Amino acid sequence: MASDRRNRALTAAACVGIGGWALILLGWLWWTLQPVALPAVAEPIPVLNEGNEIAIGDTITMELAVVKPAGVRTIQSLRFIQCDSGNLVTLTDAARDLPPGAYTVVADSVKLPAKVSPGDVCVFTYRNTYTVNPIRSETVEWSSERFTVLPAP
Repeated sequence: MASDRRNRALTAAACVGIGGWALILLGWLWWTLQPVALPAVAEPIPVLNEGNEIAIGDTITMELAVVKPAGVRTIQSLRFIQCDSGNLVTLTDAARDLPPGAYTVVADSVKLPAKVSPGDVCVFTYRNTYTVNPIRSETVEWSSERFTVLPAP
């Protein structure tokens, strides 16, 4: 009788343990596979500099059509210029986290650095990583139209 009671107690404890682990596993699977709406930018991002030509030291002006859902937070931003010659220039100044909504913004805070060679054809790229939930992040990348690098004036 006592062993029968002990067996029932152990069986109940095992069921609770298995059920708890099953709930944890289902929660982890949901967070891993959860569909999420990430920010979007219309590509290619239009370059507003005349003739898509930018002189070294001049400002790169682009028009971003942004759609950013609420609840998505930027955890890392990287901006870089990649040229047909293989030259890759990473820009170190911090990019800002744009607010939620659907809007157009003119980005004109970056000057074309001297590390880019005149005559090269390049694209400007944004790479952002967003927090989706406590265990998952997603990275999205957008690029501009191609532009030609002119010598410094």
